[in-house]
Amino acid sequence: MTSASLTLRSSNGVVLSTSEYQLDSLLGFGKWSTTREKIGPVVAALVTGFED
Repeated sequence: MTSASLTLRSSNGVVLSTSEYQLDSLLGFGKWSTTREKIGPVVAALVTGFED
């Protein structure tokens, strides 16, 4: 996985929160990380509104 974009919407379709992940293409850090390790912080930021 090299990128992901998540959007949390209300039942009316109003955007409540968005969060993205992009692999560092220059240095490749995280290239060998599991999908869970990559997407976990993105989901946490989406739900809580805070970035680690």
